[in-house]
Amino acid sequence: MNGTGEGSSAYGDSKNPDIGTPLGKVLSPKQAMLAANKINRFEEHHYDKFVTVKTTKEEDVKIKAAAAEAASAETYCVIGQSCATVMLDSLNKIIDIRSNNAWYVPKVRDPAPNNIMDYFNKEKVGGINFLNRFFLPADKEIQVRKVGKLEVGPLTFEGVDKN
Repeated sequence: MNGTGEGSSAYGDSKNPDIGTPLGKVLSPKQAMLAANKINRFEEHHYDKFVTVKTTKEEDVKIKAAAAEAASAETYCVIGQSCATVMLDSLNKIIDIRSNNAWYVPKVRDPAPNNIMDYFNKEKVGGINFLNRFFLPADKEIQVRKVGKLEVGPLTFEGVDKN
């Protein structure tokens, strides 16, 4: 889900979603993020943080469906239905799968991308550690494989019309 297109309004009709955009199967997380930044021909992204979580192929199918459903919303709202919602719905699908849809397991709700990234920080109290310790069976814990930040060089305007 990419926002409202030109003008980047906080609320409006969703434009240019990346639903089902294939990034490849043998890419590293950084390569996948670089590809995601350029794959939509209508708008360029600026993703610079990533998290990878160990999943099964069966989980991946369900997670992809949850992400596609979130990204296909007709209305974009910066709080409640945005690009962050796609990640939240994907993470919450993993939580549902691993907890057998237990009603008492807390879902991740914070729509701020930096707060979502903090959820995976192993040094912080709460977040993924809290979920694993108190709500998920040991054999179904969410294992964070990698958390990273893409270092991007200075912006260049080669080939761009400056008018």
